[in-house]
Amino acid sequence: MLTPRRIWSTRSVLKQLTIMSALLGAFSTATLVGVTIDRSRTLQDGQRFELVPPTPMEIAQEKAEAERLATIAAGGSTHSPMQCVIEFSGINDPTLLDANEVDLPDATKVIGVLRGGMACALVIDDMCSPRTHVVNMLMGNKPVSVAYCNLSNCIRVMTDDKPQWIPLTVTGLDIHNQLVVGLRGTHYTQSSKQLPLTDVPYERTTWGRWKQEHGATKIWQDTTSR
Repeated sequence: MLTPRRIWSTRSVLKQLTIMSALLGAFSTATLVGVTIDRSRTLQDGQRFELVPPTPMEIAQEKAEAERLATIAAGGSTHSPMQCVIEFSGINDPTLLDANEVDLPDATKVIGVLRGGMACALVIDDMCSPRTHVVNMLMGNKPVSVAYCNLSNCIRVMTDDKPQWIPLTVTGLDIHNQLVVGLRGTHYTQSSKQLPLTDVPYERTTWGRWKQEHGATKIWQDTTSR
């Protein structure tokens, strides 16, 4: 029986390897590419691959994507030029746990929010990954988005008047080490006054103090990292 082969576009492979190299920082792109063009390399699952020229459609799509990312990176009236564009959808409509469902040290640093008749704490350390810089949730049927940048140590909590969670996304990092977020196709520095959302008061505190003051509190933590 013939072993099935995976056919990858050269451009797609190099693009993915460049992203991997930038994120992992463990290997240079050149090293990764050198491994890729070794046609005798076998994938982990036993399947083999070969490189084929990209189609005109693939070339056009990748050119359009490169232009889109370059436009974002250039900055504009709502955010400064960017040193890094890394797009994540944010943590959307997450499960919020009761206080007695988690086992956290009282000294754990949290962001405390009161909204919609609810109290909720978010574990700050769990928001340090680019994937988790933004959490979009509902509190008592009120939308609340929490954005945290560990490089600038900046927190912003926001809401609007719509009945569903806010589709706030992570866009990347600007040249001033400020988080850039996206909302419905427009990109903003985390602290931008042009971001069309309403700020919500919050408290930076510890888990022990917050749950003592708000016994019925909910809590968000990144369970995927545990």
